[in-house]
Amino acid sequence: MELDAVENRDWDQRSPRLFTYNANPKLIPRFSLRSTGKLEEVHRDDSELPNSEKLVSRSVPNATSTNRSSSRHEFPQLFQQFWLLLFFRLPALYHTRMLQIGVNSDIGAADLHLMSTTMTALWKHHDELPPLSLKSKSGAVPISPHLMHFRLSWEMLVDDMLQEWKMFNIISTLIETSVPLLLSLDSQTGSDPIVKFCALLSFICAGISLLCGSFCVLQFGSMRKMPKAAEWTREAHKSDQFMWWNCWIMLAMPATWLTWSILLLLASMMSYTWRSFSQHPLSSVSAHTILSFQITISAVLGCGVFCVVALVSTLCLQFGDPLEQKFVHRALDDRRPSPKEDTVTGEWEQPKGSPQHAPKPPSLSGLPRSHEPLPTAPISSLHAPFSTTKLMDADTIYPVPSDLPRYVQYRAQNFSPWSSFTIELQKAFQNSASPSPEDDAFSCIERWNEQVFTPNGLEAILCMEFPIGSEQQDPRIYSVYIMDVAHAKIGGKQRLEDKFGPLPASLYKICLIKAMAPSVSRQRGYPLGIMLEREQRITTQRSEPGTKPHRRSSVPPEGSSSQAYQSASAQTTDRSGSLKTQSTHHTRARRTDSAERTRRR
Repeated sequence: MELDAVENRDWDQRSPRLFTYNANPKLIPRFSLRSTGKLEEVHRDDSELPNSEKLVSRSVPNATSTNRSSSRHEFPQLFQQFWLLLFFRLPALYHTRMLQIGVNSDIGAADLHLMSTTMTALWKHHDELPPLSLKSKSGAVPISPHLMHFRLSWEMLVDDMLQEWKMFNIISTLIETSVPLLLSLDSQTGSDPIVKFCALLSFICAGISLLCGSFCVLQFGSMRKMPKAAEWTREAHKSDQFMWWNCWIMLAMPATWLTWSILLLLASMMSYTWRSFSQHPLSSVSAHTILSFQITISAVLGCGVFCVVALVSTLCLQFGDPLEQKFVHRALDDRRPSPKEDTVTGEWEQPKGSPQHAPKPPSLSGLPRSHEPLPTAPISSLHAPFSTTKLMDADTIYPVPSDLPRYVQYRAQNFSPWSSFTIELQKAFQNSASPSPEDDAFSCIERWNEQVFTPNGLEAILCMEFPIGSEQQDPRIYSVYIMDVAHAKIGGKQRLEDKFGPLPASLYKICLIKAMAPSVSRQRGYPLGIMLEREQRITTQRSEPGTKPHRRSSVPPEGSSSQAYQSASAQTTDRSGSLKTQSTHHTRARRTDSAERTRRR
């Protein structure tokens, strides 16, 4: 058995078949012939399990029979390639696009089974974020980030294919109107048999392309459902597909018939160029001039065909599947340790205290760029502390940061669904149907913290910013920050404001929204967030609109210190529900001034 990569794969055995879902489709196992003495073990099919008992023992054939069998296998392969050339290899293009959806999402057999057995009503496309779990036949099953990334990628692929087919329909309509105009140029065009034959064939091919494209646009819009997406993914990983007709030939029908229509239209025009002038030469133009016209038109057409062929070959060969194959092998080679690389060590290897007081880690300017392989470093350098960084703002639509930050890349080398995390945040902020989009964003962040960030020593937190100059207003600008919690816990338990670090320079205060229990919040007035001001840090609370302020209690609520509770209980809440903080030194100053005025009187 030959394997081109050693990545983790999820196997799903259905009858005698074997499917790979989270591996590169080009890197599939091939079970070759192995001769052991005079016997060899051969699998009946390349898709059977390696440890299957379906093995056939037979004697080693001689050279003549080997040549005959090889010639028998080569002839169907050549015929298959010729059949694909009739479709301009467009079915292979659609097949590759379907395969890349599952490969890039890194889904497995369990995810496909969940999509197949889940009720269709729960997978309908909506603007809200999907729930944390879906109800299937086997009960509530949590949704993984890979599955959510697959859903987003699949919906984008369906939208792209619908747009392509609509564009093909427009081009087919233009050809349908241009062919009658070509035949009605003069009597010479309609009387020439070759010109008329090619023009009519082009007209027929354009009509078939228009019909196929229209039907695909009408029917393929319902393919956004996840059970159908799972079936398309299984179909893409089948190894025994019928050569004459399959779903990939079906998807390529509009583009194939349109391509033949364009080629026949060009043939009709070239036939008109070379035959009309030779049969009916113009009296005022010499034969050499007519020949130069014909050569010029043919040269322009040849130059255009050469440009199209060069464009397609460059995109397919240089930036297509071979580039992805090289990237996979390069990524696998870069993960291997190299003895030439120096290990990064320093006094920040074991930080003490909070991150803002820890020694400064090495600068990111000295690290390799994205096109260079990442150096292999010890665990201490991979888990180096970093300062809290803003990820995105609530009012920012474009551009959304899709590149994985380098400190996160060092912390979690196997972390891949970063783009899906940013896409979910953008949908939570911009496309939320609820009146409070920050609630959807908070749920999304909590889910990603639990499944992805917390195991890697990271934490994303939702914040409410108050820029400098807006002290008299209440802008409530929501943003998302990502901070280091792996080193903040060293030396004892720390508060959230200490783990967050210093206040950003452009803000005069910021509210860090943290998790809470709704029942506890309504009964005890549990603080929604921790307010960090420019001069001092004060813990605040926010009561729900229309509720009476809670009385001050001597027993602090669970999970909060006595000092924070006393500071929180000393605050007042107005009718609009805005946050108001009373500083201790201002109160003392007012009492001192009042006592001084009373003494003077």
